[in-house]
Amino acid sequence: MKQTEKLWILIVLFPIVLGISCSVCLGRAVSSDYLLIHFINVGYGDSIFVEFPDGASMLIDGGNREAGVRVSDYLEERKIKKLDLVVVTHPHPDHMEGLFSVAQEHKIDSIIANEDISESKNYIPFFEVVKGKGIEFKQVKRGDIINRFKKVEIEILHPDKLTGNWNNDSLAMKLTYKKVSFLIIADLGQKICDGLVEYYKERLKCTVVKVPYHGKSGGGEFIRKASPEVAVLSVGPSIWGAPLEEILAQYKDLKIPLLRTDEKGTIVIKTDGEKIWF
Repeated sequence: MKQTEKLWILIVLFPIVLGISCSVCLGRAVSSDYLLIHFINVGYGDSIFVEFPDGASMLIDGGNREAGVRVSDYLEERKIKKLDLVVVTHPHPDHMEGLFSVAQEHKIDSIIANEDISESKNYIPFFEVVKGKGIEFKQVKRGDIINRFKKVEIEILHPDKLTGNWNNDSLAMKLTYKKVSFLIIADLGQKICDGLVEYYKERLKCTVVKVPYHGKSGGGEFIRKASPEVAVLSVGPSIWGAPLEEILAQYKDLKIPLLRTDEKGTIVIKTDGEKIWF
């Protein structure tokens, strides 16, 4: 091969290799045309890791304290050292406590939550960690739009105001990438899900829904309006009687494929904004 040809190959390949290397060094996901949503198997609880097309990343909840170690290990396996955003949907242990491990092991740019964690007694231990690490935080509510991730819009659907019921005050959101959308509802009860139907109507339509409250809600008009191509259920052994058979039956009757973490383990859905793969 001629020297000029070798030089030309180096000129073409060097920026590509450098870009990949820098992404790995910074502990970020490598940018691509795909959005990946990882529903991590944390047993009875929630933890959802999001890799954005621009290489940024987000974690929604962290499971319970024991599961938090598994979540941290999962991020390590993917070479993720830094999270651009962490979302705390509500302070129940099966959603929040695992974030203690994540915060200890990973750099976090900012946190959003359903409450002002600096003032809420529900978040005192967690806020101490956040304050100690100098992490930015913000309370969000219905109507807020997060546009910091290229090509992906995150709309906060709930809560509008806090009632004191941790489950029903959960953060609910819709992630939209081109023609594909994910509805992530945390632990909202059926009455609140019905309220979302009344408020949003056809805007609840989505491609993928995370079944609310580990299968204890999310039936009725809610699932008919959402009309997803596929549903994901994050669940495991518990004393809480989830999922409810009547909810599972509704998804089956509507012929909505239901992917369960207690059966399939961690579930990853990939999309280019036009189609989904899982």
